[in-house]
Amino acid sequence: MSKKPYGATCLGPEAYNNWKKWSENHEGWFTCEYPLFTDAHVTGELTKNLGPYQFINAVPRSLGKCVALTLILRVEIPGGMGDIPPMEETDDFCYHGGTMIDELAALLSLQMGIRLRAGKSIRTFYPEGDPKGRPEAFEMPPDPVTPQYSDWPVVPNVRGKHPMPEPTLFSRLIELNAADAIVLIKTSRLYQDALWISESQPEMSWLMMVSAVETAAHHWRQSNEKPVERLRISQPKLEQILISSGGEDHLSRVAEIMAPYMGATKKFIDFVMKFLPSPPSIRPPEWAQCSWDPRNMKKALSKIYNHRSKALHGGIPFPKPMCTPPMKAEGFLAEKPHGKAAFERGGVWVEDDLPMVLNTFEFITRNVLLRWWSSILEV
Repeated sequence: MSKKPYGATCLGPEAYNNWKKWSENHEGWFTCEYPLFTDAHVTGELTKNLGPYQFINAVPRSLGKCVALTLILRVEIPGGMGDIPPMEETDDFCYHGGTMIDELAALLSLQMGIRLRAGKSIRTFYPEGDPKGRPEAFEMPPDPVTPQYSDWPVVPNVRGKHPMPEPTLFSRLIELNAADAIVLIKTSRLYQDALWISESQPEMSWLMMVSAVETAAHHWRQSNEKPVERLRISQPKLEQILISSGGEDHLSRVAEIMAPYMGATKKFIDFVMKFLPSPPSIRPPEWAQCSWDPRNMKKALSKIYNHRSKALHGGIPFPKPMCTPPMKAEGFLAEKPHGKAAFERGGVWVEDDLPMVLNTFEFITRNVLLRWWSSILEV
């Protein structure tokens, strides 16, 4: 459990810190190249307005038919060990389990809506060294494991042609404060991992998608609501008991401790509804659509969060019908399972408990996170 209080100064994610330093002075820096693997057909590249970073298209022959080395990430980095934070106590506020290269791949995965994984450095350009660079493989692990999928993918949204986006969001990464930047990286990493396993482990992909939203929602709530306000909304009777037993100071101290655990479902739903995108531009017939009506969407999100809680605390995976490829409905992809009820692998679910398929929730998750990303740049 991190001991860093919310809003305290932190070093921030590595990609963010590296860019900050590069903006100040980048003379004599190393340049390294890293392979990025995807099963999407990526067109275009990003080589400008990203500070020390470039995404170069390797133009693979696979054209999105299988996972292939599709992009080269070129990164400028300084020599030396870098900054080392104080080490007197545990502090995991900036920890997400990945490297700077993983951060950059995750951000691009989120912005483009594609599966994307990074390999290790394959070439380094040393200061005063060979201008053609030096190939290297001492860090090289096996290539990322190919996701299992068929001609009927669970998340077809991420397949096919994906043009490189304008670097509008990405290019403004260093405009964020350190706390916002690290939460953005954490949500991107969860989304990235959810996509990577969506074909082989869709039940786990659901959990990670929900966690990506929850991570951003928790940060958003902390930024917009004081702990006492949250306790007052979530537990009004408890507020009165705390005030009567110890006064306002007692209320504030208890609220600080309880804040992360209050109103989890409401926080999740409020965040999604705040940043909910418009429905997809191409939709199936009405009987195969997920309702975007606010009341119905809140009901669907509540069901999804309930499935998440059952999976984490009761060992009951997300319903199988929500983890299968979307069916074709008059030539279009259905947004939810079809039928009044479903029975599969020992489980029975009625229609109301199957609000949407993973492909639909991926669309919502990605666009909610992108709209939130835009909002923290506007603050």
